[in-house]
Amino acid sequence: MDFVASSLPFLTTDDKQLLLETTAVAERLEQLNKLLAKEIEVQQLRAKIQTEVQDQVQQTQRDYYCASSSRPSTKELGEQDEGQRDIDELRKKIDEAGCPRT
Repeated sequence: MDFVASSLPFLTTDDKQLLLETTAVAERLEQLNKLLAKEIEVQQLRAKIQTEVQDQVQQTQRDYYCASSSRPSTKELGEQDEGQRDIDELRKKIDEAGCPRT
């Protein structure tokens, strides 16, 4: 039991010291069991969070892909974006006003 407790990376030095100071074997095993149960809970929670985050990322990627593939691009529709329309409109006004291009 001492070897197992000493090789567990999640146990703090204080936890290990407390186990070593406990002389009753049954009590020492009970303390170690509680520490192991706590670590199992932490690892299960960590795995759950990781799974949820991964699912959210995948859902976001699917949503983005669906949105971008279902929406035709302005080039496919033969339309210009708003900035290009503004530029063309200004050029037309300049030409109509008779201003020389430089």
